[in-house]
Amino acid sequence: MSSIIDFGNLIWFDKTKINILCNKYSAKIVGTTIFNNTIIIICETRNSKLPTLFSYIIDTDTFLFNDTAIYYKNNTIQSLKHSRTLVKYKNYVLLVTCRKITYWDYTDSIVDNNNLIYYKLINNTKSLDYQKVMNNIILAINNIFSSDKHIRYLSIDGISIDEITNTIFIGIGVVNYSKTKKSRTEVILVKSKINIINNVIEIDENFDVIDYINLNIVAIGKSLPKQRLSDIHFDKTNETLYVLTHNITKGYLWKYKWYKSINMFNTTPTLVSSLHSDPLVFNQIPSSITKLKDNHFLITLNHKGNALNINNFDYVIVKD
Repeated sequence: MSSIIDFGNLIWFDKTKINILCNKYSAKIVGTTIFNNTIIIICETRNSKLPTLFSYIIDTDTFLFNDTAIYYKNNTIQSLKHSRTLVKYKNYVLLVTCRKITYWDYTDSIVDNNNLIYYKLINNTKSLDYQKVMNNIILAINNIFSSDKHIRYLSIDGISIDEITNTIFIGIGVVNYSKTKKSRTEVILVKSKINIINNVIEIDENFDVIDYINLNIVAIGKSLPKQRLSDIHFDKTNETLYVLTHNITKGYLWKYKWYKSINMFNTTPTLVSSLHSDPLVFNQIPSSITKLKDNHFLITLNHKGNALNINNFDYVIVKD
């Protein structure tokens, strides 16, 4: 059984930090990742879709956050629109948008303290061949379906990387089929290999499909609305792929168990439940999941609607 063992909210920043984008406009959390004990967060405004990248130090034993946020400066990152997710790989952080995969060496950052705001300057960014990655994923999915179900476009809404086996897990949240030419929300999971060669990140061309919309079949069978993907996280410790989903008002957590003996995930996801076998339900829309330590996960929540006067985001810590 799982349970929410802590919850709270964090302000975007204090009153002295009025020039940070996410305080000026209604904003939402898009993705989080963790580097040692630093939670790295990206938010974007609901109107311009421009991002702000910042972080908090967290004590992973007490789950207390440091009051001071650190903000990151880089012209390339601050010009990106429609951010989708954020993930750590070795010394690097990868940021996925609807058109790009940008990454940088997190350890190669310079602290700039002007006594009002703590900044880190990100020196250099690099990009993966986004279209090549997308084409390889589409090819893998289309290979298992007839031509009338072929996909011509998809969006990446979640990424997780197992650094031990160099496996990258990718969650697809929206697809556009060739026949209907209409976009639909789905939950599709694929995986491939990832490596760093001469300080350049490379993703293998061959992708395996873990699940294709089976999660929504299970959801409907449990009298839940059709789900949309929020984020994913692979936990190497318990060999489980966690999938965070939502509908219009609520969020849910699912998991796929990895079976070494047959070298594959179970085909039917399990809905994470709380006491009395009731589903663990988030009453706000969840946006990201990050492992803090064994069996403990940080889940960020976005406020419903386009509230303009909200200057904080909520979070819960789940023990599974």
